[in-house]
Amino acid sequence: MTSVKILSLAVALLQPGRMYFQQDHPVPVTVDRAAIAQLVPAKSAPLKLVMLSGAGRVEASVELGENQPQADLAMAFTGQPPPGPDAGLWDGNTHYIQLVAGDIPIGSPLVVIPLADPVRRGRGKPDALRIVVERQVVMRTDFGKIQLSLDHEVAPNTAMHFEHLVAGGFYTNVIFHRVVPGFVIQGGDPTGRGGGGPGYLIDLEVPGKPHDRGTLSMARRGQPDTAGSQFFICLTREGCKSLDGKYAAFGVVVDGMAVVDKIAAAPIADRRNGRPRDPTEIKSAWLVPAPPRPIRQGRPAGGGPKPEK
Repeated sequence: MTSVKILSLAVALLQPGRMYFQQDHPVPVTVDRAAIAQLVPAKSAPLKLVMLSGAGRVEASVELGENQPQADLAMAFTGQPPPGPDAGLWDGNTHYIQLVAGDIPIGSPLVVIPLADPVRRGRGKPDALRIVVERQVVMRTDFGKIQLSLDHEVAPNTAMHFEHLVAGGFYTNVIFHRVVPGFVIQGGDPTGRGGGGPGYLIDLEVPGKPHDRGTLSMARRGQPDTAGSQFFICLTREGCKSLDGKYAAFGVVVDGMAVVDKIAAAPIADRRNGRPRDPTEIKSAWLVPAPPRPIRQGRPAGGGPKPEK
């Protein structure tokens, strides 16, 4: 196995030239050679970019030249010929571009998100691509930290919206205002009373992930397309399975589920609305680079918003 100093370091080694890219234009990505040199001994591991499906299957790969500072993803992953210019990077699916040293993934992947009107999504070549470094969310609460992975493949707009709020400090000093044991903990209202939001609404993205224990999903005001900033974390599959296909599940707790359980165990002052006696506060929330994506064997490389129980 290739000798790499840190196998799963969560650090952004790839940076897209911008966030949005149009058809038939270069898609430049900068490779942080200085940071890579700290992880990979010189000349001991060939570097390559690997395009992965959401399940981690290798769809294509391209080797980077020695000391190459930039790569054009459009040139590397067009998929032509065969199967044609609309395949590969532009096939309408979400892809992940992972940097690999030898056979070991290093650094955070890039997420390649196809952009098209919802009625045409998944049907042919997208209008444009949105490319971002994959990141996770860390929330520091009264009981400790909760780390959340976001799913850009299932709910790309919801994930981007949530990242935007986190990056802007929206969830600083916001409480979990609703706790229903066996069901959910809910927060994200800046007023703390259950009816507040960011001042605008977002569309509902379904069907999404199943609402299993630890699933992160958006609350809404009863009707579709009425979510804002309020979110909930599922406590049990049994309690939340009725929410499948009705709410935008867009992430999952990857660390800190014990903290979630402590928040859920807080004494309840008003069981009618789930108001805790002493609501747990989110002290701050921030974004961190996601860890490398594992690679699977695949094709050879070449009222306020609230979920109804």
